[in-house]
Formats: sequence, C-alpha cells, structure tokens
Amino acid sequence: MNMLNKFKLNMGATLTDVVIAMLIIMLFTGILTTTFSGIYKNNIHIKMNAIAVDYAIKILEDIDKMPYEEVNNTLNEEITKKYENYKNYEAHLDIENYNKDDENKEDIIKIVTLTIKYNVIDSTEQYVVKKLKIKEM
Repeated sequence: MNMLNKFKLNMGATLTDVVIAMLIIMLFTGILTTTFSGIYKNNIHIKMNAIAVDYAIKILEDIDKMPYEEVNNTLNEEITKKYENYKNYEAHLDIENYNKDDENKEDIIKIVTLTIKYNVIDSTEQYVVKKLKIKEM
C-alpha cells in the first residue's frame, strides 16, 4: 500500500503526530528567540560603542584646540559640564608629562589618556584612547 492510500484511510493526524509537530515548533522557536536576542544585544553594544567613540572624538578635538598650558587634570570638571547630554557615559582624563621621570628635559609633550565608561544591558564597558599633546613653539 502506498503512502497516499494510507493517508486516505486514516483521515487525520494521531496524537503522536501532533506532539512531534509541537516539539519541532518549540525547538525552532527557541532557536529563533535566542538568535534574535543575541542580535539585539550586539546591536545595542555597537550603538553604545559608536556613541562613546563620538564622545571621545569631541573631547579630543577640544583638547587639540586648547593651549598646551591649559591641558591638565582639572579638565575633568569642564568636560562633564560641557557635555551634559552624554548622561549615560562617564569620561575621565588622565594627563601626565612625557618626561616626568627626567626633570632635566624640557616639558613639551603630555600624554592624554581618555577613558569613557558606560553601561550596556548587563555589563560595564569602557573605551580608552591615548593621545599626545605637543607644545607648539
């Protein structure tokens, strides 16, 4: 007896067929839900990191425009006041002299380390950039 005749004789699905179909549907639903959840989380991470990079670029461009003598560790307060719209991001500048160990050398280079911390879903991320500020002569 071929398959078509068997199907015509039974005229319906058994409970076993329904259970197997439900198990297959639940399996694929779980896989799809996990995949879409992962895609959503990665999308949020990428967007938050892009905003952190934009924030860092704006801060570093402002530092480039400043005179060498004004670039010091007191800039942290000025940055938080100037960029109040970046509420979910915390920026911190650490500025040190390049020749800090040798007092005989002239102070013409500073190392600017910018750290931006932000929270994404269930973790704290940070974006760190180092830059040199060179005294113009």
